[in-house]
Amino acid sequence: MRLTTLLVTAIIALLICCRKEDNKNPYIGEASAYKNGIKWEAYTYTGTFRNDSNKIDIIISTQDKDNIVREHLNILNLSLELGKHSIDTMYGSVLLKNFGITYTTLVDDGDVIGDEYYSPAMNEENQITVDSYDSITGDLTGRFNFYLVLGDRSKFDQFLPDTMRFTDGVFNVKIR
Repeated sequence: MRLTTLLVTAIIALLICCRKEDNKNPYIGEASAYKNGIKWEAYTYTGTFRNDSNKIDIIISTQDKDNIVREHLNILNLSLELGKHSIDTMYGSVLLKNFGITYTTLVDDGDVIGDEYYSPAMNEENQITVDSYDSITGDLTGRFNFYLVLGDRSKFDQFLPDTMRFTDGVFNVKIR
């Protein structure tokens, strides 16, 4: 009887933890913008909280027709306070400390970094606006406009520009 109870409990736990919908699609939001003037649409991963519980990271990704991830737009250390937030420099040793943006292309089977772009010095053009945040449901929405510059690495894709400009951007994500 004890073994049966243990087996039933384990099976229920596995069913709860491995729900089909969770494994099927890790994305829980969407984002869109104009990337260098061309319509760009992507999916968002859940935000992850930093040590400071009022800041999160959000990963926005695109996939090709084979569902291989090809781009990551990373919003790092975003404050959940409503309003405009100026994007700080995001390069080198400040990568983990400041609020900023990075953009990477991914090659091969989606796990090899191609070109990397970073937010340059803080300026009025580079901003993210947090429009709403519901701490109960975890729903977060916002808008963004910014440009990024190619890092020191030589270009992996020679056709990519030295600057990536994202305009009229919007995002929604559920923080879990």
